[in-house]
Amino acid sequence: MKSLLIAVAALALGATLGVAGLNSIRAATDSSGSSLVENLAEKFNVSTDEVKGVFEQTREERQAEMKKQMEENLTQAVKDGKITQEQKETILSKHSEIERKMEEVRSLRQDLHDWADENDVDLSEIMPGKGFGGHGPRGFGM
Repeated sequence: MKSLLIAVAALALGATLGVAGLNSIRAATDSSGSSLVENLAEKFNVSTDEVKGVFEQTREERQAEMKKQMEENLTQAVKDGKITQEQKETILSKHSEIERKMEEVRSLRQDLHDWADENDVDLSEIMPGKGFGGHGPRGFGM
């Protein structure tokens, strides 16, 4: 049971770090307030949507690779007798639940940013930590 709790905690930490990394990219701005996405779009003469798409695709690829590695590690842990097959399945189920909840949070965050943009509200001026979630000014042109 202890190993199951440790594995679930490790999964939650990994998922949180993935989101934090994405938020860091979103928050990357230069001294003029331009986002990393805007700067890349301008530099390579493409739309910000294309740059956002590349970041999103990369995030999805990394998530798939991390999930594959986790499943391989869990399979090996079952083979080594460190956890049972039932524990492996529980860990995978909990991980899927975490992923769904994180997607809900991303969607809610986007809804807030969309509303703020539609209503000409600068969240970086009124939210603690200079933006929603305390990760600094918004990037990705959001």
